Amino acid sequence: MVADREAKKKENERKRMNIDDDEMKDDGNAGLFDGDKDSLNFNWSPMDTFRGEREVFLPKKTGPMRPSRSSYEAFRQYWDDDIISYITTETNRYAAELCRTSVLRRKVRYPMRY
Repeated sequence: MVADREAKKKENERKRMNIDDDEMKDDGNAGLFDGDKDSLNFNWSPMDTFRGEREVFLPKKTGPMRPSRSSYEAFRQYWDDDIISYITTETNRYAAELCRTSVLRRKVRYPMRY
């Protein structure tokens, strides 16, 4: 009973302070800022005072580091067989579910293969 009261009290305090549960959890990204707490604070201002500034992205180089001979090769560096197979499986599962619920007619859908 006491634990329930304490939990309710903490919940009410978070609501009063306008803090949701997501803000209370550590998402593991705090180390990305290396102590730069200003990166976590936002100062809002009217749009007509906006002056665009180029963002600095960290790390400087991301993704595949080898050159690609074609667009397809570059695409495949990010989208490997595992992810394409997963997308295919989930697409087929979703289509099968729609067919079972009569939202789609079976004759208009064919299973994909990869």
